[in-house]
Amino acid sequence: RLRTTTIGPDARPTLESGLWGTRVAAAAATTAKDRDAVEAPFKQGIEAMRRGLGDADPLTLFAMRCYAEWLDEQHRRDDAVKVYEEALALAKGKLDPFSDTVILLTAGLAYTRIEEGQFERAIELLMPMRDAMARMKDASPRLQLVVLRHLATARSRLAGVRPTPELVQAAEAAHREAIDLASRTLGDEHPLSFKARNNLANMLFDVGHKDDAGRLFEQG
Repeated sequence: RLRTTTIGPDARPTLESGLWGTRVAAAAATTAKDRDAVEAPFKQGIEAMRRGLGDADPLTLFAMRCYAEWLDEQHRRDDAVKVYEEALALAKGKLDPFSDTVILLTAGLAYTRIEEGQFERAIELLMPMRDAMARMKDASPRLQLVVLRHLATARSRLAGVRPTPELVQAAEAAHREAIDLASRTLGDEHPLSFKARNNLANMLFDVGHKDDAGRLFEQG
């Protein structure tokens, strides 16, 4: 309200405040009526950002990602996919393909595909990004871990429904790559390193390698 009256409704700080207000309302929503009331502010804020800041502005795309995440949380995954894909199309050719914005949008789309049971489509999204970031000298370890964590999840879920030795091995390799990266760049006792080891342990337990899983749990 203060920003609207002092610098105007279309100023970047005003639009940013509106987005965070909507996110807080979305997080606090406990009834169907509350959740329904959140969607219009999400859409109105995104439209105002596209009009005032531009389609490919990082804040516009961040707002679209927040909206897509909310749609996914409501199990409206087809709608979430549409928003993610639209945001990625807007970013294409205008932002660095390895910017935080593009990587997190891609990871979000992949996560939604995983939740839809489309594990191979998620892997197709993530593998080119994983390969390219592995060749980069200055890639952000945290963003690499986001990609690797989603890739490992997709491979684990695929191995869960088709537990062939090859798919189980591919899933384990993705998890171990995430563990190695986290340990090397963040340290063995960083929360993301613990999470990476725990994810592998859970996967091994699920496919019946309980002794290996137990050793990882004990190590943690």
